[in-house]
Amino acid sequence: LAVTQTGRVGVIGTRGTLTSSKFGKLLASLDGQARFVVQPCDGLAHAIERGVDLPEPAPGSAVGATETGALCEHYIHAMGEFGTAPGQIDTLVLGCTHYIFVAHELRALVGPGVQFIETGEPVARQTRRLLESAGLLRDARAGAMAHAAEDADGGAAADAENEGPDEALSDVPNTRLLTTGSVAMLQAGAQRWLGLPADCCSTVAVP
Repeated sequence: LAVTQTGRVGVIGTRGTLTSSKFGKLLASLDGQARFVVQPCDGLAHAIERGVDLPEPAPGSAVGATETGALCEHYIHAMGEFGTAPGQIDTLVLGCTHYIFVAHELRALVGPGVQFIETGEPVARQTRRLLESAGLLRDARAGAMAHAAEDADGGAAADAENEGPDEALSDVPNTRLLTTGSVAMLQAGAQRWLGLPADCCSTVAVP
């Protein structure tokens, strides 16, 4: 709320998140402080995952030329006008951690004056706090993760696409990524988006 100047804030996320009781209570607690335009983005997170091993769009190509771009275009246009003029949405909350990976497409659609609020870093910090409180965070990792979190603390309202999601992880030694799904997809994402080697990825079975 401290970021918006027009008093209109857009929120994009999965339908599950945006229809949850927790999100409803959050919106209710902010009633009257701003006008929120909430847009569920069905299929966008899955499209981002499916597109991980596709080539990057050619410079200058239309946003809608890819599946992810077409979905971004559809949902952003459904929300109304973006910009800094009165009555326009001047702040966009990326309410799913996948959406940082389509920040460039979103930026092309909303224009340069709209502030992005990226939620991945707060989620990571909360995860760290929960692991610490449960005694599950290894000391060797804690320092590096704390440093990464401190670096991120000052920029929650910065343009998300200018703060590449790989900056913190690529500096953390011995990073391991685990998945219960496709390790090939995780490897592709780690290399493309995080700048990490494929051999840091492996599968894990969760009872």
